[in-house]
Amino acid sequence: MVSLDEAKLEIADLQTRIATTKMDRSELREVEMSITRLSSALQRMTGSREVDQALNKLNRLIFTIRMVQVSFTTLEATTPIGWIFAIASWLGLAVTVGETVLEFST
Repeated sequence: MVSLDEAKLEIADLQTRIATTKMDRSELREVEMSITRLSSALQRMTGSREVDQALNKLNRLIFTIRMVQVSFTTLEATTPIGWIFAIASWLGLAVTVGETVLEFST
């Protein structure tokens, strides 16, 4: 059993590690894909409706965050086709955020 002092030290160590951790886009994408794969495997293994709902919400949140990343990347568009893609991305983001808010509010 872990004492309270040991637990506090572990938490302080984790907070220090989190504060100093920096990830680039590719590492963030790898973490995102790992979470998605693990949640998919967990869904298949449990078969529980509550777990399915929780994991669907998690996947929806990941998808929404990814849409935000893509939409901000499109702000760098410099051609008319790029502008069209940017507008489509931002409209898709608006719909996705709306759906996500509705899903999390129920």
